[in-house]
Amino acid sequence: MTIGNRIAVLRREHGYSQEHVAEQLGVSRQAVSKWETDQSSPDTNNLIALAALLGTTVEYLAVGKREETPPMPVAPQNTLTVRKVIGLILVGVGSLALVLGVLLSPILLMLAAYFLITGILCLTLHRCFGLVLGWTLYVVTLLPISMTTGVRLGVVFLGAFWREFLGVRIASAFVLVMWAALIVLVTITIARILRAIRKRRKDQLP
Repeated sequence: MTIGNRIAVLRREHGYSQEHVAEQLGVSRQAVSKWETDQSSPDTNNLIALAALLGTTVEYLAVGKREETPPMPVAPQNTLTVRKVIGLILVGVGSLALVLGVLLSPILLMLAAYFLITGILCLTLHRCFGLVLGWTLYVVTLLPISMTTGVRLGVVFLGAFWREFLGVRIASAFVLVMWAALIVLVTITIARILRAIRKRRKDQLP
């Protein structure tokens, strides 16, 4: 049995998912997966932390000589992390903005979409900084146009406002870039969420 096999077996014995182990050690879930498949090995610090988390010794993980120690007390897997708390707050703000957007101003619908998307990303993905940054830059680029000019977002997307003031070529380029960026962001977001869901289901398998 390899070191990766021992890590995987002990993790399943304790009922931990790869994501939970990764959060406790401060590493990515992919790193834990690579350890378990022997594509890489944990360094000394991570090996010590793994031994404490899995209730065993460094010697057992490294060479297979077993000498059990009491498992390190850890927070239950359903404990809210900072990332999840932020996600819940963003979803709450997005829901409120959605209601206000329907009742008061369509501009708020763009903010609602932003808060809801970033909130779902924080709740679903372990590492969501890149996507959140991408959506933030997109909203920061698009929303001020509507807020400062009073032009509806739908008109901006269709390019009517930009044709009138800046010319057809500039309008066409702007609209094309914004639509392309939106499609890329939506595609990557959906792909990352689906992959996270599949990985989570796989980790929960015995």
